[in-house]
Amino acid sequence: MLQQISFCCYFLSFIMLTFAHNHFSNSFSLEIELCQDICSDSFFLLPLNKDSQKICQRGCRFFNIIDVKEEHERDISDTNDDCHILCFESYVDKTERNSCIVGCDATSKRKQSDVEKFAQFNPGEQEIDSLEDILLDPLIRKQIQMGYDLQYKIPEAYIRTMPIDENETNLINNEVTKAPFRYQLICSKMIPVTIFVMVLLVVTICILKVIFSAKTFKDAFMFMFDEEYLKLSQNEECPDKLDENSVKEKSDVDVIHTKEIPV
Repeated sequence: MLQQISFCCYFLSFIMLTFAHNHFSNSFSLEIELCQDICSDSFFLLPLNKDSQKICQRGCRFFNIIDVKEEHERDISDTNDDCHILCFESYVDKTERNSCIVGCDATSKRKQSDVEKFAQFNPGEQEIDSLEDILLDPLIRKQIQMGYDLQYKIPEAYIRTMPIDENETNLINNEVTKAPFRYQLICSKMIPVTIFVMVLLVVTICILKVIFSAKTFKDAFMFMFDEEYLKLSQNEECPDKLDENSVKEKSDVDVIHTKEIPV
């Protein structure tokens, strides 16, 4: 039992440590990226040194650490002064110290600009709309302006509204229409039916055209077949006629020869 409890405690502690590590690693990576952007934008203020970017980023991190460490809200200028003190304590060389101070100043300017941007989107206390914006009669408005300090009572006003006729007014585009609403509903329901009927008619017309074209093709084919059959039949009958004619010619020749032979 104790082993199970200890295992559960170790497992929960491992999960919490993993979550904390991920959270801090993500925040640290975001902070590093932010400092890199700030120092890359302020490169023209840095001295010509190979480590100036790294030192500038360290000054940016100094500023962020001081800003996060303080529980109560502080002025950005005070945080920037503390960042300068850390730069003086961390670096002895003047160029390195100036690079760190550039990181502090650039971060403070970025924070100040972010605060100003958020202040623009904060609505704050909005002014109460004056009574002039209320849709009242001009005479009543003058009476209200005159009687602010006299506890003047506003006279009662009655508003009468007329019912809307559905047969004359279209609620969609607020225009007068001639057809009643039920007729519009019927027409809207008939639209898909008419589309379906039109599509069906087009399909039937196409099918009929295909059938007629097939029929005409069949008739043409049969006509050609009949012509070929007639030609073949005529060719079969011609040899008999040729044989009869040749026999007749031979008989005539024989008769002629017999006549010419002397007896």
